[in-house]
Order: sequence, then structure tokens, then C-alpha cells
Amino acid sequence: MVRRKRVQRALTTVVATCCLLGVTIRRMDKLAHGQT
Repeated sequence: MVRRKRVQRALTTVVATCCLLGVTIRRMDKLAHGQT
């Protein structure tokens, strides 16, 4: 349970940082699926 919370917190931090840097959702999706 603790590990799951840690992973979720890390993912939330990454998404928030990308939003602040102006990375689009579509670009994040491509990065997540390994497409460039």
C-alpha cells in the first residue's frame, strides 16, 4: 500500500511539472508510449 502511494505521488509530481513547463498532454502520451 505504501509503495502504491509513493508511485502515485511521483506520477502526480511528473504530470504537474510537465504542465508547468508547457508540455502538452499529447506529447506526454507519446513519451509514455515510447514514441518520439
